[in-house]
Amino acid sequence: NTPHIEAMRSAMEKEVCNKSDQLVKEEKELQAKVDVLFQNWEGNLEDFCPECEWKGDMTCQSRREYLHTMHKVEGKTSTAHLMIQSPQCLYSHNVEDNEKVARFCSDCEWGLGSSCSDRVKFLIAQYDSSERMAMLSAMDKPSCMAAPNE
Repeated sequence: NTPHIEAMRSAMEKEVCNKSDQLVKEEKELQAKVDVLFQNWEGNLEDFCPECEWKGDMTCQSRREYLHTMHKVEGKTSTAHLMIQSPQCLYSHNVEDNEKVARFCSDCEWGLGSSCSDRVKFLIAQYDSSERMAMLSAMDKPSCMAAPNE
């Protein structure tokens, strides 16, 4: 055996390299929640919101693809993990925003001679926003006719 292999074996024999009981417990709890989701997968899958923003510039769909590509988590399982660990990836968590996006009017006047659609294109190009987040941002302007009257 090479010194590198011996060093790895030595490190693995140390207590800190073994999974803690807490980690094993958390993994079992997560798997139990995944199993419950899988019992009615078709119904539960309808609640997955792929275009919602997971964190920063990443959408829930991008995060799902990352888990699949980088960590070899099967697609169905990666989706379930997101649904359990990231409520922002669920339509039911985003009901208010979804209703707002449904009212988006691309042709209405946003301001400064631009339409709401023009504003969305600008936000996507300038800030690399997702289309959904750009629409929500454009609709935050009080002049946006699609925004609810308060």
